[in-house]
Amino acid sequence: MLRKIYGDITVWPLCNTLSVGQGFDMVIEAGGIADRNWALCCNEFGGANHKIPGIMGGAMRSASPALEPALYGGLIVNRNGDRFMNEQFLSDRPLALGGEMALREGLYYAVLDQEMMDAVATVGIRGYYGNPEDWYVGSHGSVFYKNGENVVRADLPESVDAAVEQGWAAKGTLAECAAVFGMKNLEATVEAYNALCEAGQDTQYYKAPYLLHKLGGDTYYVFEYEPSIWSTFGGVKTDDYCRALAEDQSVIKGLYVAGVDNGSLYCSPYYENEGASLGIAYTSGIVAADCMIDFLNA
Repeated sequence: MLRKIYGDITVWPLCNTLSVGQGFDMVIEAGGIADRNWALCCNEFGGANHKIPGIMGGAMRSASPALEPALYGGLIVNRNGDRFMNEQFLSDRPLALGGEMALREGLYYAVLDQEMMDAVATVGIRGYYGNPEDWYVGSHGSVFYKNGENVVRADLPESVDAAVEQGWAAKGTLAECAAVFGMKNLEATVEAYNALCEAGQDTQYYKAPYLLHKLGGDTYYVFEYEPSIWSTFGGVKTDDYCRALAEDQSVIKGLYVAGVDNGSLYCSPYYENEGASLGIAYTSGIVAADCMIDFLNA
């Protein structure tokens, strides 16, 4: 159902995999119509990839340390090898901004060099950037900084060989990594990105200067990611009372729609506010129930 809206891309569910759009389908069959708003609440801990054996839902958190580099604030490119976003959004504002940008690409890639790989395994990604105090996500209880110390991922290099063998990572020269994924522009992108790092100012996407770190050396790593989501938003068109509407905009009597299947309560992209999806579920359920009672008592 997601492919009908977003195209032929893989979007991984992080929670319940039983919600397949049956509620929406039932309302449409009963004469309802879809509203224009469709949104996804994206993840906040890195990427995903279906090529990892046995990967499923929430298990992605521990499936491979090589899923984390999407959050490291380094260079992120699309399938052409072009930079397309402020990478800090994937670590700092992933639910709406970073996740939405990655979703539009369908596939996105983290580019690391040997220095970055070694740093993550010894001093942590926060240490790699010089322990910037201004990096809120990197400094306050996250996958990068816990119990007053930088998180070191000594297991990251070990996971590379498996990721390469599984086909969602590449290791070698920059040209070799680009060839694995058919990225014609990767080398030029790294050159342009390094120029921004040397200048100390991201005039392309305005990432914070403390996350600008030049890539170099003879060995590079490229990891391929697919979007993953906590929940969907969108669907049936309703009025202010959560009543389903027909094609002529008339009310379908006795038919109410609450929660994420209600396409008129939400907007795209996901509204980045903690508890927003639960809030919609709770309040729309209350509104729908109150209106049902009024309808039954009329």
